[in-house]
Amino acid sequence: MVWANLNNTVDDLQQTQRELADRFAREALDRKERQNIYQVTMDAMNTQIGQIAPLQYQQSQMLEKVSENKTSIAQTSGLIASLSPSATSWIRSSTPSRRSLPE
Repeated sequence: MVWANLNNTVDDLQQTQRELADRFAREALDRKERQNIYQVTMDAMNTQIGQIAPLQYQQSQMLEKVSENKTSIAQTSGLIASLSPSATSWIRSSTPSRRSLPE
């Protein structure tokens, strides 16, 4: 009778060991999966950070071109206005006023 109880205890311990081994294996896989997800997230963030400088350069280039465009429009308007008085009235009539622009 005592031997049977000891065998049950050994079987219980072996079962507990198998359950713990399975649990540790699942937790290890979960940690690896979380680490992979974290790595993918970090890679995507690093890619986006790498694009900041080119985007800032493109934005500054665009602003410079807009400024040059405004300057050339003003110079062209001035040149046309200096050519004839009728051109001045035409420019004023075809150019929208600031009050008519949506805000």
